[in-house]
Amino acid sequence: MKNTWFARKGSLRFYQLLISGLVASIAVNTTLTASAQTSLETSLRSYFCNPANTNNENWCNASTAQMWDRIGGESAQFINGVNSGDRWQADMPADVYNVYKSLSTIIFGQERYVNSGYAYDQSYFDWYKAKYGVGKWHAGLDIAAPSGTSVRSATSGTTTMIQNASGNYFIGVKADDGKLWIYGHLSSYSVALNTRVNAGQLIGYTNGSNHLHLEVQNTHTYQPTYGAHVDRGWLLQVTISPLEAYAQRLTSTSPSPLAFVNGSSRPYIDANFINLTVSASNLAGKQVYVQMWRPAVGSNPAREWNYSRVAPSTSITFQDLDGIGGTFAGVDYYTVASLNPIPPGTAALRRTACYTATGGQQLCDRVRR
Repeated sequence: MKNTWFARKGSLRFYQLLISGLVASIAVNTTLTASAQTSLETSLRSYFCNPANTNNENWCNASTAQMWDRIGGESAQFINGVNSGDRWQADMPADVYNVYKSLSTIIFGQERYVNSGYAYDQSYFDWYKAKYGVGKWHAGLDIAAPSGTSVRSATSGTTTMIQNASGNYFIGVKADDGKLWIYGHLSSYSVALNTRVNAGQLIGYTNGSNHLHLEVQNTHTYQPTYGAHVDRGWLLQVTISPLEAYAQRLTSTSPSPLAFVNGSSRPYIDANFINLTVSASNLAGKQVYVQMWRPAVGSNPAREWNYSRVAPSTSITFQDLDGIGGTFAGVDYYTVASLNPIPPGTAALRRTACYTATGGQQLCDRVRR
């Protein structure tokens, strides 16, 4: 959670991976099968029963929950994580690390390396003690992200303010499963408070600390960890490893995705704005999600917009999708509409039609002037 996060583990190593097909496929999955869940538990048990992985500590008889707490306890356990000063150096199993890759990808759009682990990070404790005179255990994960990096919600839920400090905001999302996800060290936030957000929706941007503090608490009522706490036992009671929390999300039973009935969409563009009208026989009263993307134009980087509204009837129009003034002439804008949350990067696939291919779950268009 500290602003001088890079000081404790040596020189900064920005390790950034573009989204591979594997990571992208994990990121858009909403569930893991029961056999995949069993495989994760088997991998954890195998890892913890090998003393070479646990610095000769006896963890073989630990519970699955205790193993989830410890498997991401130090950044050295994450593949490509910073490892200086950590007691455990062995990388976590690949399928467990895939859970982290999926989590990192939905938040950042790519895999990013971990600088501080959860609850057991010895070098974080030592750094805190050297700086403040008392050691504290880290309440979440610190994930390297240069200043200005977009941060998206890992879950659907309702936003809340955790720390209202200009340039160093902590925004919470009260997830549908009862947990509180906390996104810290944001220079600014881009969501209204006490409103609904969807998984993959933009929350804000990292500040000059060059990392995101990601913390998950067990209830919607914030417990004042302030990012780290001297009592690890209490910390483990009020928080949960972000890895375990996201694994639970992936293995939870999700409702079948919704499809449009007789669905259609029609974009409109002029010099000032872009509108998208979505129609379907079953639209009235349903939540409609829209995503728009355009490529880079000159010095303007590629950009994605996401919206969600309840349809009042069998037709709904989303107005002024770009929301930033005039539109670019000769530039293609791509839209996707769905009755299900749309993963980040979907509109960037540049599809001009997708209704049949997605079984009626999405409507895709392209428009230019």
